[in-house]
Amino acid sequence: MIAISQKNIIDFFPNEQMREIFIERLKEDDKWIHSFPDQNHFRNHFVFDFGCGEIRPSYTVHLEDLLPAWRNKLQENDRLLEENFDPEQLQIRNNKVIYRNIKAKKIIYCDGIRSFENPLFTTLPFSFNKGEALIIHAPDLPNTHTFKKGVFLSPMLTQDLFWVGSNYIWEYKDAKPTTKFRDITQTFLKSWLKVPFDIVDHKSSIRPATLERRPFVGLHPAHPNIAMLNGMGTKGCSLAPYFAKQLVQHLLFNKPIHAEADLKRFEKILSRTVS
Repeated sequence: MIAISQKNIIDFFPNEQMREIFIERLKEDDKWIHSFPDQNHFRNHFVFDFGCGEIRPSYTVHLEDLLPAWRNKLQENDRLLEENFDPEQLQIRNNKVIYRNIKAKKIIYCDGIRSFENPLFTTLPFSFNKGEALIIHAPDLPNTHTFKKGVFLSPMLTQDLFWVGSNYIWEYKDAKPTTKFRDITQTFLKSWLKVPFDIVDHKSSIRPATLERRPFVGLHPAHPNIAMLNGMGTKGCSLAPYFAKQLVQHLLFNKPIHAEADLKRFEKILSRTVS
């Protein structure tokens, strides 16, 4: 299994202004951004008129392999029960929680947008948005880098497959993929790529983003045996492991949670909900 691989980002400038901004930032600090020495290197694959820069090092976490592997490991060690959670069967006691035949000191809600349906958390300032992405088959594209020009085009582990996306939609009817995104993205790809491609999948989902663009991590102020790890928005792959560790350290050793993420910043409104 390959969990992570280095895929430095080739940033194609969409206009002269963005090119100048990149150059100015390069003068200030060249630790992460760099000029790309051969500006014609990708001419056979992409249409671009204003040059490109490179962001490095940059890495891709291959969730298509990592998440199923971790799920299998949890199942093999009897650490995962796959079923729909029924909140009506949860009993909250003074120093413990009981769910069916499970007894524990704490319950941690990590249920994304479903937390907004929980009476204990409905007052939290969630700001959900929808995102969509395409999976394309493009055998003539190089898989050496992640490419960016408004959208990201990133190579996947399966040979010749690339992830293309994503967008942000704040007004939507449901979580289903839309024809509008598919058509707009397909048209853009035809104008950007010089090589043929086929769309093999279209994905969409609702992000548990927040109004402050800060996560919700910590214990419920009125129920110290109830905790939350949520609100990661578009940065879940990087923020969730970081704050999960903070939450564990807080629960076991009373170490502080980052103030901008700590759930206790909403102590007044969460306590008011309970009362």
